[in-house]
Amino acid sequence: PVRCVIGNFMFSLPPIALAQPVEITVSGTGTIDATVQWTFAANDVDLFLTDRNCSATTIFNLGNCNILARADSFTNKPEVIRMSLSSGVYRLYVYNDGPGSEAGTLVVGFTP
Repeated sequence: PVRCVIGNFMFSLPPIALAQPVEITVSGTGTIDATVQWTFAANDVDLFLTDRNCSATTIFNLGNCNILARADSFTNKPEVIRMSLSSGVYRLYVYNDGPGSEAGTLVVGFTP
């Protein structure tokens, strides 16, 4: 199988802020890999994979959002999600839980 890059996205976030979701469409079955990288190690940046029904207003409301995978370690840099998925539309959210503003990239790939 050959990995293909679905997208390479940039973000800039103030402290305690959620980026607009990156929506991805998967055709067939395979493994998604998403890596978020950022500038300052003092910030805790997290990554969440959800179904299409999640929104920025519901992602942190328990029971109102189906979080399929999360990379939310306090120490990992970068944060990485790898998960087998089947056809559908999914959303990735980058969250800056750090004390300072942050900028970085989110790279998403798919291997059938």
